[in-house]
Amino acid sequence: MRVFLFILALAAGTAQAQTGADRVETLVQMFRQNRPSAQDITLSEAEVNAYLALRLPSKAKEIKRASANFKDGHVVEAEASVSLGGGALDRLPADTPTFVRKTLERLLKSDSTVQVDALFTSARGKGFVQIRRVEINGIKVPDSFVREAMEFAGAKARPPVDFNRLFPLPDGLDKVEVLAGAVRVVVKP
Repeated sequence: MRVFLFILALAAGTAQAQTGADRVETLVQMFRQNRPSAQDITLSEAEVNAYLALRLPSKAKEIKRASANFKDGHVVEAEASVSLGGGALDRLPADTPTFVRKTLERLLKSDSTVQVDALFTSARGKGFVQIRRVEINGIKVPDSFVREAMEFAGAKARPPVDFNRLFPLPDGLDKVEVLAGAVRVVVKP
């Protein structure tokens, strides 16, 4: 989820007349160069998904494909086909329950479909994400494991993020608003 939020956050900059992945890529590059302009940017679901299809596999080799659906009420539904293999189990915390470890071991032997249903809200440069449901190959992942995974991901982020609290959006962003079929990025003036 952090990767997805990061991509959304980087997509601030300018509203040049481009389409799909090219438009998002231009916005990402402008933000990386600290040249965002003070404006609102609305990216369609199709533009974000085109960018994910083009760029994400080269940035994260284990992700074969990914897509996002933006719904009313700040809801993001994301789906990805991932190939984590047994090496992913080595990244689990040492105190992960045995039944969770064995279940994941069976699920991760081949490409898996991961579905995430999350609520994302933000304002005044702060964001909050609540993971409502995670499924791997149609099997619901226990909430306790999702919390542990979020803590682990937050600790690995640079700078570290506590997803159980409000966290700072990347510099230059005031708000990222999830709308039906689109995401609106507001750059700080």
